[in-house]
Amino acid sequence: MTAPFDILTRIAERGPALRLAEQKVAQVVLEDLSGAAAASINELARKAGVSEASVTRFAKAIGCRDVRDLKLRLAQATAVGMRFLLPDGVTASADAPVTLADRIHADVLTALEVNRQLIDADRVERAARCCLAHAWSTLLAWAAARRSWPMRRATAWRGWGSPWPATRMRCCRKWWRQR
Repeated sequence: MTAPFDILTRIAERGPALRLAEQKVAQVVLEDLSGAAAASINELARKAGVSEASVTRFAKAIGCRDVRDLKLRLAQATAVGMRFLLPDGVTASADAPVTLADRIHADVLTALEVNRQLIDADRVERAARCCLAHAWSTLLAWAAARRSWPMRRATAWRGWGSPWPATRMRCCRKWWRQR
């Protein structure tokens, strides 16, 4: 089996480099994906106005093993496309989205709501508290390091005959308490 690829992108990329007969087949395929996926090689050749060999060459030129592989990939692309164009359970009703943009928006909202329901509120709250506690402890450690400098200096000389007078040491302790 050939490696997976997006058939529509591949046709668009390689389209200009294809032979004229293969370009005709590409145009027929791109105009009606589901019809091309269901059509026989004879029908594709007739719609494009080319020979059956040109349809086979087209399939190989875009990276498929044969016409059967081409039709399978077209059917898969159609199914994936229809998933976005016609969501499950949505029929033409008064409250259904009208445009493609509205349908995509509705799908995104549905996906967000499903994911929101999967969130465990207790875990989110615990994680937030943990982050807040870490931030608070970091802030306190920083503040303690910044504020304790005069006090460390004053206490480092204690016992060795402090160069600062006693009033200076009291001033530093007072400064420490005020902060």
